[in-house]
Formats: sequence, structure tokens, C-alpha cells
Amino acid sequence: MKNHQTLLIDVGNTRIKWYLHSIHTPVLPTTSTHALPHNNQLPSPLVTQWQAMPTPGEIRISHVAKIELYEQIIELIRQLWGGVHIMCMSPQSTHALLQLNYDASQMGSDRYAQLLGARALNQTHNLIVIGAGTAITVDAIDKRGQHIGGIILPSTRLMRAALHQYTAQLPLAGGAFSTNHAPHNTRDALHTGVALASVGAINGFIQTYFVREGDTRILLCGGDAPELSEYLHHFSQQANITIVPALGLLGLLHS
Repeated sequence: MKNHQTLLIDVGNTRIKWYLHSIHTPVLPTTSTHALPHNNQLPSPLVTQWQAMPTPGEIRISHVAKIELYEQIIELIRQLWGGVHIMCMSPQSTHALLQLNYDASQMGSDRYAQLLGARALNQTHNLIVIGAGTAITVDAIDKRGQHIGGIILPSTRLMRAALHQYTAQLPLAGGAFSTNHAPHNTRDALHTGVALASVGAINGFIQTYFVREGDTRILLCGGDAPELSEYLHHFSQQANITIVPALGLLGLLHS
């Protein structure tokens, strides 16, 4: 009997995420994926977990980390499952779901997968697709599937890390974002500052490049999506914000 299980693997800059999709266990927008930090080395728990999986019929990979980690993953796959078919995602200018308006050779496969996942979920509304990982990516797609373009900016954690590294006394973490008054201490000032910087960039992108008739839906994914969603709700007038944890894996499935 033919094996219809597809192993979906999303290798980001800090984590490896995966899910074994099948007709009985489909990947859904709300699916909580398996995830492990990698530090550009194959995590030993991943080996143990993959050894316990059945042989997939196909493997689809999005990889944006160092090539050495990709080679380790491919070697492990060959050791465990032999000649299983592997598809490594490569952004394409034209797809049935999307007309990309970006240099395909420069777009990360994770970001492209998120765009495909967004379109697979919603083909009737204008979309803002936000990946909230090590970097924040913001892309716009109109309801016809025409990609408008996008921006990249540091995550709030990366902003804090840079300030901590290049200044003598600014703390790396802590504080809270102030919603009703201006910050009154340095930790709150830092936390609120990077939150406002993120929200300001997203709002600026939308207002500058993506004023469209009809409803616009915002889809977020990535480890910092809950935090960024909270900032957007507090600091902007954006509505229709949905967190889709498995957005990139959905895009892999529809690649």
C-alpha cells in the first residue's frame, strides 16, 4: 500500500520544526509542530524522535540556516529512510497560489512557504503575512494572489541584544510595555521602545504600500507571534489578526 505520509521540515535560524502529515493526521493552521533549538548542529533529541517515526513517503524541507546543518539533516534522513524522495523548497516567481513580486533568488524559503500557506488558507481577502522569528518579515498579498513585496527588520529580542551589546548599561531583558503612560524606567523604556519599533514598521509598511479596498487579514507565525500580536492589538488600529503556528508547514504542503 502506498505511503501517503509526508514529513514537513522547517529549519529556521534558531529552531528545527517538523510534522508528519497524513490523511489521518493532517497539518492544520492550529497544529502545534515539533520544535527543537539547533545552534547550527543536529540536536540529539531530534535523532531519537525521528528514529521512532515510520518511514515517510516523501520529505519536504525549507532550510535557511547554515548549509552544514542541512547536510547533517540529509545524512540522517538517508541513514534512517534510505532513498525516500526529498523536495527542498525553492521560491518561484509564479505559483498557482501566488505571483511573487520579489527577487526569488533572494527570498528565504521559510518566508516563501509562509506566503503559500497564507494563500492556501485564504484566497478571498487581502493578506498581510508576518513571520515573527529571529527577524520579522512583513509581506503583502492582494486577494488575487499578487504579492506586493515586503520588508525585513530585527525581532524585538535582536534589537534588545544589539542595544545590550553596544552600550555599557542597557539590560538585555526585562521590563514591560507601557500602554497607558510613557515608560518611567529603563527596562520598561527598552521593552516599549522595541515593541513600538516593530509595530511602527508594520503599520508604516501597510500604510505606505498596501492601502487596499476591502478587508485585510493579518496572519502571524513564528516564536514571537503571540507577543507581536499583543503589541499590534495595543498599539495600532489593525484588526483581524490571527496567529497560525503551522503557516510555513502548510506552505510546504502546497508547494
